[in-house]
Amino acid sequence: FDLGEISIGKKIFTLGSVDENSPIDHFNPYNYYYLLTGGIDKKIGINVLSFDFYFDNDYIISGAISPDHNINHYPENDPEYELSLPINPLKYDFMNVKGSDHESFLSVKKSNMNNEFTITYARAFDRVFSLSGLVSFFNDNGIAPITEEKYSYRLTESLNFGNIFLLDDLTIRSDFSLFHSFDRNNINDYMNLMSRADQILCESEI
Repeated sequence: FDLGEISIGKKIFTLGSVDENSPIDHFNPYNYYYLLTGGIDKKIGINVLSFDFYFDNDYIISGAISPDHNINHYPENDPEYELSLPINPLKYDFMNVKGSDHESFLSVKKSNMNNEFTITYARAFDRVFSLSGLVSFFNDNGIAPITEEKYSYRLTESLNFGNIFLLDDLTIRSDFSLFHSFDRNNINDYMNLMSRADQILCESEI
């Protein structure tokens, strides 16, 4: 359009005002095989609907929404690469996803002659799983309980502020974030869980 563009497809985004390692630049997951190379090579493209609109030559409004929860890619069983995960849970060890698992951000950028200010709201899940809780299963005689770990991906909502100041030969960049991370599961979600063995048995019967 005359004022901007709307696109659908696989894209890589750079959020924040800091050049590298911004605390808010995690909308794209990372491929740990390329984590140490720097730049966008370490990022994984994600499927999104995104837009950029320009107003009065000073304001840029950007946003994107991905229908998927996107996770980091880690080396598996690679003895020559030590940045792999210490554990690899089975699908039975994860809690079911509650609610929508979409990820999105909305950003407003204001540019002046020598500075730039950005406000960004972002909603995204952890790129790697974390421990959600422990659950114990008892057999018919009520003894010898089996305890299993359950994992989930926490949801994080954040409000981010970034700025860039140009002072002759000096450039000052900063990012500041207010965020809330939480596990959407509660004790009620554990009450009707099936043990790993029971889940495998049910799948085999189907």
